[in-house]
Amino acid sequence: MLWLIAPFVHTRPHPPPAAKWEVAFVRKEDMTPAGIWCAWEAESLYFDGKPVWAAEVPEGEQWCGAPFEFARMVDILGEDGPYLSVRLTEWGCCPDHEVVTRCVTYDLATHAPTTLEAYDPRWYTWRAKKLQRMLDRKDGGGWSVDPTAFVVDGGHVRVCATRGDEAIEIPLR
Repeated sequence: MLWLIAPFVHTRPHPPPAAKWEVAFVRKEDMTPAGIWCAWEAESLYFDGKPVWAAEVPEGEQWCGAPFEFARMVDILGEDGPYLSVRLTEWGCCPDHEVVTRCVTYDLATHAPTTLEAYDPRWYTWRAKKLQRMLDRKDGGGWSVDPTAFVVDGGHVRVCATRGDEAIEIPLR
């Protein structure tokens, strides 16, 4: 009898958490007496009523001291039990970048980013070796991966890699 081993790995589904996650939106805009317009808006991620990735609304009379626009956005990319993968985008947050986008997988039970190894220790070594081989061959190499930059998708995983301002998602099925 011949057994074929498929080149796919699949993480067993994790049980769903008892609590729910939510994305909340808040916007504030104002024009100062000097005619300076400012806008601030943010989507924040909460789990069980506690912040996972949240921004505080600026308060006080002088919150708008110079013309600027600040925004944060949360896009849900995938979910497996307590693991929630998101794309986080910020404008006006960082002096050296106009827009910062990154993907992160959170362990909602801890309210913190998690690693691919913590998500699925059984398949971590295999996935890490395969990813490194793929990154070395992809467009001449030079790609880097943050340990929390991956997307869970029905037991499969996509890793988010960056090189300068370029970003790609690599499936590790």
